[in-house]
Amino acid sequence: MEDSAFVAFNRYRQTDACNTDSANIGYADYYMGSVALYNGKDEVADSLFRCVEQNTTCSSYIHHLTYFQLAKLYYYHKHDIAGAVAYLDKLGDYFGPENGAVLSLKADILADQQQPALAYELHKKAIRNSSDIYTLCSSYEELASLAPLVNKGDSTRFFIHEYKVLLDTIFSRSQKEKIAEIKDKHIVEIHDQQMKARHARFMLWMGIGAVVLLSGITFAFLLIDRRRKKRYLQIVEELRDTNVKVLQAQGDETPADMDAIYRSKLAACQNLFRRTSSARLLLMPPSSLTADQKQALINDLTRSFVDIMLDVKNASNAVNDQELLYCILSSLQCSTAQMAELLNTTESSLRKRKVRIKEKMAESMFLLFF
Repeated sequence: MEDSAFVAFNRYRQTDACNTDSANIGYADYYMGSVALYNGKDEVADSLFRCVEQNTTCSSYIHHLTYFQLAKLYYYHKHDIAGAVAYLDKLGDYFGPENGAVLSLKADILADQQQPALAYELHKKAIRNSSDIYTLCSSYEELASLAPLVNKGDSTRFFIHEYKVLLDTIFSRSQKEKIAEIKDKHIVEIHDQQMKARHARFMLWMGIGAVVLLSGITFAFLLIDRRRKKRYLQIVEELRDTNVKVLQAQGDETPADMDAIYRSKLAACQNLFRRTSSARLLLMPPSSLTADQKQALINDLTRSFVDIMLDVKNASNAVNDQELLYCILSSLQCSTAQMAELLNTTESSLRKRKVRIKEKMAESMFLLFF
């Protein structure tokens, strides 16, 4: 049907009405470009949309529709974020600041630019301001993947459910339209045969798609894991370098900037801890943690900060293990309530402990944690 539409518009473009009126040419070019884009003919679509863009006799409405189509083409097909943003800037608020399709496209771009929080809010806004089923389906699909990134993991199941319902609705609507069209043409029997063939092709493509999707997910996982390991090794190397600097400073006759070295080491230890499985537990209310989770958190803190803890012990042997953990939690910006729960004490006891630590430590070392 899409090919027939393209042929029909192309035929219209050759008529006298188009030859004598460039506005009609722009109208035909726009719809031919839309059909070409739908059929995956990106270069043809790009060429036709540029003709519309340069056609000064086209209406403002057609021009702005073209900007939106070009923005989609550049982002979804050419993966050119800068080009897509440029056309969105041209589009401006022509269709209103709350247009669902435009908000959904902007949200996808923000997600690609590693801004999940803004993308999440724009997708939700797109859903509130759109009645287009395809826009809603796309936004719910993206929200399902963005929710865990913005600490909204509890909403993921809801988004997936809504996405599946809309997807089923789209499929059902498509099927009903095809059946109605076939009945109108009195070829139901032929259509049944075509449907069986289509179903077989659909299952085949679904199988191929599943394999491709699984391969893509595996590749993405391996890539992410590789980057994570690379960053981990960089942090370990930074920590090793700071240890070397500490040893050199202790052996040098000229005084070194130990405060800067300790700050660098503490930052490396913090980065090391943030890559442990227990780091996310600090985002949860301490009272909700089980005994095993608390112990795992304490163990990961001890392993990650062992280098800086040894430095503190060397500088002030009077500091005990509980006080060291208190210093570490303080450096991670934990609240007093969190620290009291994790260290199994009270907030008033912590305040007294802080005074004792200050008496045991050098001022520069104390300011490193508090």
